[in-house]
Amino acid sequence: MERTVGGEETNKNHGNDGQAPTQGAFESALNEVTQLITDERTKSNINAERTRQDFNLTMWDKKTTGGLKDLDRIKLAAIYRNATSVFEWGLGESSFIAAEVGVP
Repeated sequence: MERTVGGEETNKNHGNDGQAPTQGAFESALNEVTQLITDERTKSNINAERTRQDFNLTMWDKKTTGGLKDLDRIKLAAIYRNATSVFEWGLGESSFIAAEVGVP
């Protein structure tokens, strides 16, 4: 028997008898959520629904004092527009650029 952080006893097979270890609760939940996400993406074809837009520097009116230069803005917008996966967090100009090009 093995004690978990919550104090519950478990009978976890650690593979000492030549068998593969049994799957724990976290691994089981992770696999279930991963399968659900995969199924949803397959059903809705989420990548086809995303439309990214071009960035027009001459029309850009949200320049801040955060340190981005025009070449930085153009490069960042191109990265955001062409990326298949983006994590953008913050409240600065880069977040505004991400929203402008269509990062969800």
